[in-house]
Amino acid sequence: MRKWAFVLLTTFHTLICANHAFGQDKPVSVETIERIKSAAVPVVCGALAKEDTFHVSRILGSAFFINEEGYFLTAAHVVSALEKRDTSQVQCFPAIYMPVGGWQTISKGVHWFLFDECIKDETADIAVCKPKDNPFTAENVKRQLAFVTLGTALNLKDGTAIAFTGFPLQLLRPVTSKGNLATYIETDKKIVIDKTAWHGASGSPLYVSDGKVIGILIETGIGESSGLALARPGEFIIDFLTKNKIRFYQQKQK
Repeated sequence: MRKWAFVLLTTFHTLICANHAFGQDKPVSVETIERIKSAAVPVVCGALAKEDTFHVSRILGSAFFINEEGYFLTAAHVVSALEKRDTSQVQCFPAIYMPVGGWQTISKGVHWFLFDECIKDETADIAVCKPKDNPFTAENVKRQLAFVTLGTALNLKDGTAIAFTGFPLQLLRPVTSKGNLATYIETDKKIVIDKTAWHGASGSPLYVSDGKVIGILIETGIGESSGLALARPGEFIIDFLTKNKIRFYQQKQK
């Protein structure tokens, strides 16, 4: 009787472990992607036209909201590119935008938010910025907006299913790519993703099946590493925001 009970207990423990592993292998669903798209925005260099309208000169990167005050995260090199951009020929007002009614109805118009207040960590390649006006209080877009929940990455196993959503290739709508965590490079403090990232995807949120953001995209592989992408783990994002006293939401550890 004792021997049979031990077998049952061992089998039960094995099933629990298998279910936990299966949870990590669970693909990122369409529903999760839609939630993240509500938090994702492009970082653009824009120009003011007639009647105070705004148009995109160039999309320089991607970003995502981290709280209801409108703070958003992007890659530090995206902000630096805005600061260094030559404005003698073309106006360059740093801004983010989102469509009125959501990304499926972008033809209905967009709402622009200028920003010039950013804090950067160039070593980690992370920046946090705040728009001059809070998007979450703008009547025509606030109902469709969301902010992400941050989590950690270094406890995840190689092969964990991930996705990242951003604005590469000067596309005016968010683009989502799916892949897997390949490994973590301890010396560089970077996550390797077995999926390529196109120019403009820097600053995209890297997330898992439950929508938890576990990193930020900062680099794409070139040469021998072509076809891969690199991200800064969530641990560095959390540390950066904590040091700078920026409020964010973090998933509780189980």
